[in-house]
Amino acid sequence: SHEEGFCNALMEKLAAGLPVVATDVGGNPEAVSGMPGCVLVEARDPADLARGLLAVLDRMPEPLADREFRQQTMRQRYSIAAMVDDYERLYLAGG
Repeated sequence: SHEEGFCNALMEKLAAGLPVVATDVGGNPEAVSGMPGCVLVEARDPADLARGLLAVLDRMPEPLADREFRQQTMRQRYSIAAMVDDYERLYLAGG
């Protein structure tokens, strides 16, 4: 993708624990921040996309701990409880 808001497909893959290669646009950098086995690539750059795909493939098979970390991190960052906490902080701050 060369434009993105906050990519639902990317979020679904991370929640499933899968490694991803994503373009460095929109909310993608935030979504993959700190995620092992995930690579950001430049939009509209086929060579960089190939580099990212090879980087992920070179780690296969990856440690189970990486998959579990991605799943747990997604639950912590984007759960309903996390959303409620974020809204509460926003409202209490007068935002």
